[in-house]
Amino acid sequence: MKHLAKILFAIVLCQWSFLLRAQTTADELPIIVKSNKTFSGQLFGFGRDIVVEGQVDSDVGAIFANVRIDGQVNGSVSVLRGTIELTQTAVVQGDIVSVGGTIILHPEAQVSGQTIRLLSSKEGSLLTPRLGNKAQAALFFARTLLVFMVVIGLFYLFPTQVRQASFDLAQDIPRATLMGIVALAAFGTSLFLSFLLMVVAIGVPLFILFGCMVTLCALFGQVIVYVWLSRGVLAMTAQKISTVSAVFVVVMLVSIASELPILGILIQSLILVLGTGIVILTRFGTNKAWFTRKTRFWSAS
Repeated sequence: MKHLAKILFAIVLCQWSFLLRAQTTADELPIIVKSNKTFSGQLFGFGRDIVVEGQVDSDVGAIFANVRIDGQVNGSVSVLRGTIELTQTAVVQGDIVSVGGTIILHPEAQVSGQTIRLLSSKEGSLLTPRLGNKAQAALFFARTLLVFMVVIGLFYLFPTQVRQASFDLAQDIPRATLMGIVALAAFGTSLFLSFLLMVVAIGVPLFILFGCMVTLCALFGQVIVYVWLSRGVLAMTAQKISTVSAVFVVVMLVSIASELPILGILIQSLILVLGTGIVILTRFGTNKAWFTRKTRFWSAS
């Protein structure tokens, strides 16, 4: 999932590239504002680190890049999937917003606004320990068991909706795929635009709202796809095993395949696209229209 999110963000950012103007020369990496210089306007880097040694009169933002402030920023600093570092001499007149990254603040750094962390580490650095074979195997089975419990739990909480949606998915996979691609592109664009609005008050709640919507659709959609795949397992075993056992087999096979470098990303991407598409098409398996009271024909047995 996390790899797919990066890919989707990259696609959306390419579509909105006309908004991403870092007013510096194209061959200058990283983007540096010298100590004796003042930069007028917003400073933005996509995949390019930013170093402010002098002064920036507006906001500073970066995506998939790091920002280091040694001088003064007369606005806010926002970073998506990167590190914000404020040194001893740093002065920021606005807020500091980190989404999925890290904030490193020197005790003497001056920040006039708020420090906002979303899906970010509170520590200055993250140390990921190297796990042995036994620890990796235990982590794999724990993660697989957790996914299985979530799938079964939602299946028994909403059995009719999950069965209906899985039935509709089997009937029209191309339509679900197309809808999933469109929906994920729309969600990605909304998340990106809300990130750009984080310099104002409405940006953070919008980002949280769209993030929750994506998570809900992806989670419920994953359950639907697993139940749909379990029908194939039941058919192969001539109904000699239970639905719960079939779901467990599917979860285990998908978990094993997801460990493979390229195949795993493709499988998780396909599950995300199919699940999101069928959730949107069936309105979480209720088969009701989104903006009217009309109910479509209930097709599942």
